Amino acid sequence: MALLEVNSITKRFGGLVALDNVSFSIEEGEIRGLIGPNGAGKSVMFKTISGFYQPTKGQILYQGEDITAKGASAIAERGLVRTFQETTLFQEFTVYDNVLVGCHLRARSNL
Repeated sequence: MALLEVNSITKRFGGLVALDNVSFSIEEGEIRGLIGPNGAGKSVMFKTISGFYQPTKGQILYQGEDITAKGASAIAERGLVRTFQETTLFQEFTVYDNVLVGCHLRARSNL
């Protein structure tokens, strides 16, 4: 069983097709890259996998569970999270403390 399976994902924004029938899988321990020019759909793919966008059609499985219709918070609780290009750090925190803020949801601590 693949760690992540993306099956025939399409994402439309009105008449714009951002992802068109995309499929791939990633096995545990495997490292993959997603490359392409600006506007190719890389960010849309990550936002769709992580629940920020809902796909127009298709299915996403994480550890065998269908997460297609789940929101970003529910997906993050399962351990599948993303980072953003532009981050805002807490200037008064150490590097370690800033990283801990990102780990908060995964660790289920009470910050």
